[in-house]
Amino acid sequence: MTDSSLHTHPRMKKVLHGHDAVEARLRTAFDQETMHHAWLLSGPKGIGKATLAYDFARYVLAKQEDPERVSYQIEAGSHPSLMVLDIESEESSTKAITVDAVRRINDFLHLTPSNKSWRIVIIDSADDLNRNAANALLKMLEEPSAKVLFLLISHSSGKLLPTLKSRCRKLDIRALPEALIREVVGKELLPEIIAIAAGSPGRAMELASQEGEELYRQVKRFCSEGTKNEEFLKFSEPLISEKNRETYQLVKGLILDITAYAAISNASSSDAAEQAVVWQKLTELFDKEIRLNLDRKTVLMSAFAMIAGEA
Repeated sequence: MTDSSLHTHPRMKKVLHGHDAVEARLRTAFDQETMHHAWLLSGPKGIGKATLAYDFARYVLAKQEDPERVSYQIEAGSHPSLMVLDIESEESSTKAITVDAVRRINDFLHLTPSNKSWRIVIIDSADDLNRNAANALLKMLEEPSAKVLFLLISHSSGKLLPTLKSRCRKLDIRALPEALIREVVGKELLPEIIAIAAGSPGRAMELASQEGEELYRQVKRFCSEGTKNEEFLKFSEPLISEKNRETYQLVKGLILDITAYAAISNASSSDAAEQAVVWQKLTELFDKEIRLNLDRKTVLMSAFAMIAGEA
């Protein structure tokens, strides 16, 4: 399975589900010329924050240009008045948005017209900024240029620099209710998958796809049986490739979610506390992987061994 089979980029999405009130607040602020220069879109991953950011960028830029052309250029990632910083475009081995990337914002602002056109910077996500990058961005937010709009996306805003958050107007984006998740996906889902999706239509659609369901079954199997079989080697080998980084991240998320779901489902039993401890150890393992750039196959073997009671 490849990343492309699991993911449609938010800039390509034309429909925003379940966030009408937040979208209306942004549009009203713009239309009434009370627009703050930086907004922090905060909430769980996969609930539509990036889709909201691109949708609002499309709305703003279409006010000053041909809407069809704006939409086409945003989908193509080529609009001259829109800059996006994300971890996918970074070449750093630490997998963080670096200070050099943030400094490119200055180049973008100097190269684009500022007399009458809005310029927009989307950072997806602010969680991926390293310390120096966050401080460099803070300086820009403290002295904003005219008609420049920053849209910062965060899945864990509590981890951001307090000073960075204080320069932004925060919008809390809520997880979608189960009924809307089912409507968005358009098919019947297992109760366990609904629980794991946790109000995220993006996550639900990933898991509802043929590839996603197969991935879920494989991860659940390894959680139960461990990795002492040839199937694990076939499963893990493609995940080593950087081109499948997103699928690897989804696997890690599934490992955590399946463990958490088991703990919640067995809340009244003695196993719940043990499963909660395993979940904590898994988060520590995945954090360590990022810090030390550990081998992906080794990380997965360790994770499945923890859950299956082999470690």
